Order: sequence, then C-alpha cells, then structure tokens
Amino acid sequence: MISNSCHARCEADHRCYRTPCFEAQLKAQVGLLPVHRNVELCADHLGAMVQSLTAWARREGLTRGQVTVLAIDPDYSLRAADQAFPRTLSRAFEFGAIPLG
Repeated sequence: MISNSCHARCEADHRCYRTPCFEAQLKAQVGLLPVHRNVELCADHLGAMVQSLTAWARREGLTRGQVTVLAIDPDYSLRAADQAFPRTLSRAFEFGAIPLG
C-alpha cells in the first residue's frame, strides 16, 4: 500500500484539528465493482473510525475486502517536483489489516 497524507487535519471529526498520523483504507468489492474509502486520522480517532468503516462495510454486504491501517509520517515533506503525484511516494507503512468476511 502506498500513501501520503493529503489532509492537514484529522478527517474523523470536523472539530478535531490534530494532524493525521494514520490512514484507514477500506478496499472491497460489490460484484465486479470496487469500493474504496480512505480516511486520514489522528491517534485519538483511529480505533473508532476503523470500527465504523468495518461495520459500514458489513452492513453494505461488503464481505470481499479489508480495512488496512497505515501509519503515516506527518512531518515528511515532498519536494516541489513530487507534489504533482504525492501518492506515488511512500511515507507510510501498513501495520494492520481487518478482513471484512
């Protein structure tokens, strides 16, 4: 998995202004259609958001897929030349995955 933070603050709660240091990625399939959701979070919101994504996917009948959790480095700075395609550079590492099935 390749990731780079694109958000200046946690996406879990509009009142949270912490810098994201985790990303939760839901990747699943409905029939032949892929379903993708990414949320960048602070440490305080990580557990609740992973549970919410997993519960939502199961309610929607998404049993073929997983929620992957990545740690991201909020201080990693991209060179100006790299900013056009920031997600091609990895500053994250996967440290957990929850199967939906």
